[in-house]
Amino acid sequence: MRVSIDDFGIVNLPDFFIVGAPKSGTTSLHYYLQGHPQIFMPDKKESWFFSFMNNRPSFNSPDKFPGIIDNIDEYAQLYRSAFHNQQCGDASPSYLYTHEASIGNFKRVYQDPGQYNRLKFIISLRNPIDRAWSQYWTFNRTSSDIAPFQDAVHPDTIKKRLGDNWQPFYDYIGFGMYHDQIKAYQNEFGKDRVKIFLFDDLKKDAGQICKEIFLFLGVDPDYTPNTNQIYNPSGKPKSELLKKFIISPNILKSVLKKMIPKRKRQQLKHMAARKLITKVEMPDAARATLKKQFEPEIHRLALLLERDLGHWLS
Repeated sequence: MRVSIDDFGIVNLPDFFIVGAPKSGTTSLHYYLQGHPQIFMPDKKESWFFSFMNNRPSFNSPDKFPGIIDNIDEYAQLYRSAFHNQQCGDASPSYLYTHEASIGNFKRVYQDPGQYNRLKFIISLRNPIDRAWSQYWTFNRTSSDIAPFQDAVHPDTIKKRLGDNWQPFYDYIGFGMYHDQIKAYQNEFGKDRVKIFLFDDLKKDAGQICKEIFLFLGVDPDYTPNTNQIYNPSGKPKSELLKKFIISPNILKSVLKKMIPKRKRQQLKHMAARKLITKVEMPDAARATLKKQFEPEIHRLALLLERDLGHWLS
């Protein structure tokens, strides 16, 4: 939508947001929606703007959380090429976890009540036990978290890391505490403007979920995205040499960056990851620990969503 911003004039900004949860198919959804002719998704996924607006952090964690956009001018540039008849979207899965800051920043940017009251939000939820494991391996595959999983998810470890100013995605447990996060969005925007589905549903029938989202957004529901490609898989690189290639600067990556457009590079990266990364199964002891930790939260969420989530605990 076209939004008037003090000192910047009228700019294109998102009509809707994919706010999370992380490791719940948000990257795949970004690309599925990006192909729809009535939707504009920028090449840059995860700007994190509404989590850190005018407050760029400097983290002490191994992963510094690069790529944060914290100023409105740079953020608006992401949407400068959107057509007037396209709905703009932002997929930044930090917005669910940082719901207090994000909602406050939505209010500061969308000051026109007519525009604020048209914003829509999409939430994909994954079993928080599997979500934590997947997030851990996202960091582990690049040596950003080499602690044993049981240590990394221990409340004392998480508390210490956050206290030492590690970036928030190391809060493997907090990112799975969905109930209050979702409730905040529903209370602020109303249930009719918050579309919620399960990652299980996306895996089972991504085409149907996309159709539901298109209907939710009010765009042509008959567009059929290519949902055969799975994006941003987690796992372990098949060799230490490959791991070194992923995390280290090198000439080949520099050359490819100059030769291949960003959108195509991102797609090739995710395609390669499926071939070069192997899935790692969660040990039974770790699953049992997380099951005990998340069980009360899962029951609360089931009541909120009015949906049986017993399979998450089986």
